[in-house]
Amino acid sequence: MMNLHGVAKPAYRAFEMLHGLGTEILSTQGNHPTVDSWCVRDGNSLTVLISNFALPRHPIANETVQIQLENARRPDMATIRCVDAANANPKTPWVKMGSPDYLSRAMVDHLDAASAMPEQAQAIAFSDHALLVDVTVPAQGVAANRQEFLSFA
Repeated sequence: MMNLHGVAKPAYRAFEMLHGLGTEILSTQGNHPTVDSWCVRDGNSLTVLISNFALPRHPIANETVQIQLENARRPDMATIRCVDAANANPKTPWVKMGSPDYLSRAMVDHLDAASAMPEQAQAIAFSDHALLVDVTVPAQGVAANRQEFLSFA
């Protein structure tokens, strides 16, 4: 899950997402041939993990998923982290470097930065105790949408 220089690969970042989910799985509704989702609560946060995967030689496309949380409060913070071809994936910069077998310290630092999975602010809509969030998950990608609340009271 890491290369010999300690640069995290996308699978490592996906496990990192799973590790930070929480402990209380909540029920979800919806059905799609390539999209799966899980809603997990941990203390004062709620994370919706969405994956968009298909077996080899099966059709897949980018998918926009609408998350709708009923009987919700307005979150104090909403963020998203993604693992896909453009996020938390050092392969593209490595290929642009010419796919070198041996890396300099600067190259390793560049790939390490490309492997990072920073939280980004997520736009939300809130109306009538319903929270709506649209998340686009690229083909073969994973996204974790996290809502932080001061309390669930």
